[in-house]
Amino acid sequence: MKCFYLLLLVMMVSGCTEKVIEKPENLISEKEMVDIYFDVALFNASKNSGYDKFREHAINSRDYIYTKYGIDSLQLANSGTYYAAKPVVYEKIYERVEERLDSLKRVFDKEIGGEDVPDSREDIRIDSLNLGDEAREQISEQAKDSL
Repeated sequence: MKCFYLLLLVMMVSGCTEKVIEKPENLISEKEMVDIYFDVALFNASKNSGYDKFREHAINSRDYIYTKYGIDSLQLANSGTYYAAKPVVYEKIYERVEERLDSLKRVFDKEIGGEDVPDSREDIRIDSLNLGDEAREQISEQAKDSL
């Protein structure tokens, strides 16, 4: 019975060390993946906002990305798959993209609003329990008026 447990333990340990996906020959660096995903996010935001100058000028976002970074769709797909198999690395990539997007948003908000914008989403949360009675009544009145 001890031999069975020992064999089972060896199999489990050896199974955990197996590489799930091999590193592609032409792997895109993490920094470049951040740049690519950032550009893709900007293209998507443009399309979703209704202000799609790229379409007006017949610019295909995929072709633009491939040309700008000197890559092809297979290289991008393989690199994305490789990083997705490494969740910690993939999360870092997306965190850096999010940081860049937030930074760009703050710059635009300052330009448009002319005022300082909170640095993080937590800074702009309103806790209605900590509001005074007047503020709570005002929020309640606004909710009634919106109907």
